[in-house]
Amino acid sequence: MNPKKIYLSRFRRAIPFAFPNKRSLTRQVNQMLDDYLEMFPNATLAQMMADLGKPEATAQSYLQDHEQDKVRHVSRKSI
Repeated sequence: MNPKKIYLSRFRRAIPFAFPNKRSLTRQVNQMLDDYLEMFPNATLAQMMADLGKPEATAQSYLQDHEQDKVRHVSRKSI
């Protein structure tokens, strides 16, 4: 399996299933990985994680920055 697929898979697993905008976020990370691999085409997973951070840490960072999105989503759903 290629490093990009592994990184994306781990990233997606770290985001809750029902988190709003999960697809959009995944597309953004996919584009980030494409850009990275364009500059470093032979990068390994270890190199990607050293340069970009672990996928779980990236996901946690996004969740912390967008906690309000989750609250709004839950509020709308319960109304």
